[in-house]
Amino acid sequence: MKSIHPQFITDDKGRKLSVVLSIKEFKTLLKELEGTSRSIKLKGEENEPSKEEILAGIAQGLKEVKLIRAGKLKTKSIQQLLDEL
Repeated sequence: MKSIHPQFITDDKGRKLSVVLSIKEFKTLLKELEGTSRSIKLKGEENEPSKEEILAGIAQGLKEVKLIRAGKLKTKSIQQLLDEL
């Protein structure tokens, strides 16, 4: 990013209230923000599970709880669960 040179408007106690940028600097910041936003959305869309995947995960979890309660499946420690992630 190119360096920007902000100017601040302050109150009588010196607290910053507003910032002033040149139009060129402002447009540069907007372009960078739009690119970042687009990038974040694309990354998020790749990792978003579908409704069916979420429901299948919940169903699988319920099956495991039933098996644990019936004594047919051994429980896992917190560390084992974290290691799976």
